[in-house]
Amino acid sequence: MSVRFDAKQFCSEPSLQNLQGRIISKDDWKFVAYYFDITYESSHTKEMLKKFGIQELTNRNLLPEEAVAVCTPLSCHGSDSQVSEDVPQYQEKNPYPEPWSEARLEFEREKLQLELKERERDREFNRLELGDRVLKRLELEEKGRDGQIEIAKIQQLEEST
Repeated sequence: MSVRFDAKQFCSEPSLQNLQGRIISKDDWKFVAYYFDITYESSHTKEMLKKFGIQELTNRNLLPEEAVAVCTPLSCHGSDSQVSEDVPQYQEKNPYPEPWSEARLEFEREKLQLELKERERDREFNRLELGDRVLKRLELEEKGRDGQIEIAKIQQLEEST
């Protein structure tokens, strides 16, 4: 029986044991790639993401060398002999997208919260910048009025003399 993969746990403690016997979705592999800053293209298949991810984590010494051999193209259940013979070598692509994993949902939620905070910060900055411009305009208008008052006083003095 396979257990659902926990991407957050794997990222905090990458190990072969956290891969073996787990059901790992494409979104989980994308999360792992994003977390470990592994470059990938959105067009990569789940198997390509898994292959590149495991290879990169092995290169970084976060996974043992045997992880590449143990994690076959079909699964991370162990060696090829453990994969059932009646499992097709090539599975037909599901026309319906996989449901997002909890880790992916958490990642997307945090990303949206960060974007929201950034927008709020930008709005606050723009509001402060607008306030500074209004204040500067008012100061210039006040200086202009003060200048007009000074001119009027000088003209009165000249007229009275």
